[in-house]
Amino acid sequence: MPQIHRLFWGTVLVTAISLTASLPAHAHVTFEEKNDPQPDEANIHFGGASSGTTLVALTNPGNVPVAFSSTEILVPSSGNGQADIFAADGNIENLTVTVPNGFYTDLIIDPERTAGGTADVSVLTNDGLFTHSYNLGNGSNYLTIFATGGESILSTTLNMEGAGSFADLKQPRISGAVIGTPDPIGTPPSVTPEPCTLALLGTGALPLLRLRRRARKA
Repeated sequence: MPQIHRLFWGTVLVTAISLTASLPAHAHVTFEEKNDPQPDEANIHFGGASSGTTLVALTNPGNVPVAFSSTEILVPSSGNGQADIFAADGNIENLTVTVPNGFYTDLIIDPERTAGGTADVSVLTNDGLFTHSYNLGNGSNYLTIFATGGESILSTTLNMEGAGSFADLKQPRISGAVIGTPDPIGTPPSVTPEPCTLALLGTGALPLLRLRRRARKA
């Protein structure tokens, strides 16, 4: 292969590798069956909310509203401490967590005091639906859910299979809670070559120019 061709394709390869490294990571939702606080984790306080099928609390810090909805009558913990959520009949079978007119990037839940059963968790994001199932025991049943790569969580729904239920949702926590519309996933940003990439391009282009000039003189 002529030298000028080798230099040309070498420059193209270096450029492709550099630009590929600059692309963002693939968006994803991770489920961890443990208590794994993420950066800027906020507590959730009810502050005197009344019972109903939807309870609205506020993050602390931040004062961003967080809604807990169910087909059952939910009862908030009394006082201004961290949120605990109970069902009026003592058995929660389904629960959905949202930030009204907004989104979040992380949620920690702990459905407690259950006689056993399987919880099916569905997380709706700006990039589709993610699901996870795990078995609940009689004690703590932590589940940490967090989004990466530009993913934003619109809602998290927990459904108990069959006749399963749990007695209360213990001190849920949240981070990245924002009022507004999340950025869409799937539209890649315009990629501007970094200085090192430009330098490599220049290094490869100079020999090409020199060879071209020699060819003309010959």
